[in-house]
Amino acid sequence: MEWAVDNLMDIVIVLDAQNRILNLNPAAQMAIGQSISEAIGQPAAKVLSSWPGLLGPDGQVQDTHSEIIWGENETTRYFDLGISPLLDRHERVTGRLIYLRDMTARKLAEQGLQRAHEKLGKEAEKWLIELLVVNGQLRREIEARKLTEETLQQSLKLVNRAKQEWESTVDSLPQLILLIDRQGSILRTNRTVERWHLAPLVNIRGCKIHDIFHPGCPDSGCYLEKFWRQAQQELALGRPAECEVEDRILRRSLQIQVAPILSAKYAESEDPSNYWVVVVHDITERRRAQKEITGLEEQLRQSQKMEAIGRLAGGIAHDFNNLLTLIKGYTQLSLFELKEKTPLKDDMEGIKKASERAADLIRQLLAFSRRQVMEMKVLDLNSLLRDLDKMLRRVIGENIELVILLTDDLGKVKADPGQIEQVILNLAVNARDAMPFGGKLTIETANVEVDGAFSRAHIGASPGRYVRLAVRDTGVGMTPEVQERVFEPFFTTKEKGKGTGLGLSTVYGIVKQSGGHIWVDSAPGQGTTFKIYLPRVEELAEELAEKVQREDLPRGRETVLVVEDDAEVRQLSMRILNRQGYRVWQAVNGVEALRICEQQKEPIDLMLTDVVMPQMGGKELAEKVQPLRPQMKVLFTSGYLDDEIVHKILNSGNQFLKKPFSPALLACKVREVLDR
Repeated sequence: MEWAVDNLMDIVIVLDAQNRILNLNPAAQMAIGQSISEAIGQPAAKVLSSWPGLLGPDGQVQDTHSEIIWGENETTRYFDLGISPLLDRHERVTGRLIYLRDMTARKLAEQGLQRAHEKLGKEAEKWLIELLVVNGQLRREIEARKLTEETLQQSLKLVNRAKQEWESTVDSLPQLILLIDRQGSILRTNRTVERWHLAPLVNIRGCKIHDIFHPGCPDSGCYLEKFWRQAQQELALGRPAECEVEDRILRRSLQIQVAPILSAKYAESEDPSNYWVVVVHDITERRRAQKEITGLEEQLRQSQKMEAIGRLAGGIAHDFNNLLTLIKGYTQLSLFELKEKTPLKDDMEGIKKASERAADLIRQLLAFSRRQVMEMKVLDLNSLLRDLDKMLRRVIGENIELVILLTDDLGKVKADPGQIEQVILNLAVNARDAMPFGGKLTIETANVEVDGAFSRAHIGASPGRYVRLAVRDTGVGMTPEVQERVFEPFFTTKEKGKGTGLGLSTVYGIVKQSGGHIWVDSAPGQGTTFKIYLPRVEELAEELAEKVQREDLPRGRETVLVVEDDAEVRQLSMRILNRQGYRVWQAVNGVEALRICEQQKEPIDLMLTDVVMPQMGGKELAEKVQPLRPQMKVLFTSGYLDDEIVHKILNSGNQFLKKPFSPALLACKVREVLDR
């Protein structure tokens, strides 16, 4: 094994326990500029003092594994440095192994060989002259030879000891090292073959690599067979060969390197590549880390894309809400004035229904962009699912089996109950459409702990306690390409006219705005599972009040100040309130509204103000007029709010009315706020 290692292109140096040079291969001798006889027994600090990275601050060799770079510009050399302890059979440290892989060695070796050849010619001529001069001194040298022979005996003892330690050094390497002949038969190997559970070391001689890697494998197209054929062509030209593979039988990712060993003596007709050194590295962990990094990069890219689409959707929704407020408002006002059984009334009813569908689409866009108003309550998902049971069965149909698995002692979450109901219904409808010929829909709740490993593998997830809601179907499943876009608004795989493409994007936005996370797991023909993680809270669940619908439009005689920068929306709001008997003042922005509140002496009972306006927004306006008119009530309205403003408004005790609103909804909300 010693001569196998000596022929490696890498630099290998062996130290004893006192950090003295014990042995070094030819590559190392060339690198440090000293022969083996000159270096053996010398302290490492002396021999290696000019090598950066090999010695620690105290001048001692430290165990390490790193990459070092020597030189600059044209003299730059790159090395993979490894320093590891050598242990005897009692696990005691007997020395250290220094291992350097030089990727620039070939060119440097060629240049060094040329210089050595020229130097040798000059030195030979010089030595011949010196030999003639010192011929008369042979007698004295004979006496000195006796002393040299004694020194040589000591050196031989050191060499024999180094040979034994060299064997243990090779066995300590994590790589599998094999020496094979030109027929591919293994001559020697290190003990890594046993650590990898391939074969006993005593039975390895004469075997083929294919026999120990894939025993009994009949596959003639095995990658090993192909690689050896390619390697023979490279080695015949004196070049090394290399490949990286996923070995399914060994269940390892391998890097295989093959290099020729030149014979010391061979005939002119003999191929110099008589023997090969094969080094096999286990790169399974490196491959796994690379795949993990690639997966995280893809998750980050997808998250950034969804965020950009959300911002765009939120901006569109804001502009459309003002338009829909006008359409819905004037349509309903017209319906109030039209008589029954007139053709125009049917037309106006059609416009009203269309505007309601448009408003529903806008609400879904706002849900996706996480800019809708959320009425957050502490919920028990188990109770919510029990209440939805009958509705879910009607939605999915009789040909689909519904199974609801509820975990006992389920933790509580904080979310908008209406929005969470929409999430569950949307996922159920999506599952139903994925099972046109029937199947099974399973909805399951569970308490889960998210650890660091899970959060590192899922962008955005923080370690902690969560409630998991899983919705699983046995439908057609999704391809990876569909999974990448499944939450994008208006993306759908359904036929034209059978879906808006906003169902799953709405689910995504609601979950994200609730502080949770959602992931999809699917494959074609294997069904789909959506997993939602909502943070657990330690509060008691709140009672969910039933919604009461009023049919009449309440009236009043109070004074209302309408603050709205959109002229058409402002005029519509004033017309509705005037129709219901209120006295109405108007302001085009917050600055004008503040001036009215300062200058007018008459009481103002309610201020209806938009949140987002130029110069001064609704929240700032409300804060400034509160000291001036502490009895005046405030009703905020907007079609678009970011999370921070929503949080501040809803937690301040003020009331809010979402755009687009109908005349009936505006009249009821104004009356409700005034009567508080």
